[in-house]
Amino acid sequence: CPDGTWMTGASVRIQASLGAAGDDSSLNGISLACSNTSYPADITEVRSGTGFWGDWESAGACDAGYAVAARMRLQSPQDAGDDTGAVDVEFGCQEDSGTL
Repeated sequence: CPDGTWMTGASVRIQASLGAAGDDSSLNGISLACSNTSYPADITEVRSGTGFWGDWESAGACDAGYAVAARMRLQSPQDAGDDTGAVDVEFGCQEDSGTL
């Protein structure tokens, strides 16, 4: 997030599983909603580079405050199977306002 702003919400671009015959790519982008706690409605979007596949879906928003933790789920190597890498991401909010 830009200086003076903090992450208050997120969206992710995820390709759903294509099954055994498909070539899955899973997590293909992350978009952060960044705002200043003095002006929470003034939101700046920061987006990673994105892959071509999947749909954007909300990963949630902090009820109050901003995100203070992140956890990314990775798929272990599948040997002869379809490797995807990052599968999804979860963010935690301050002040016990929950998980995004």
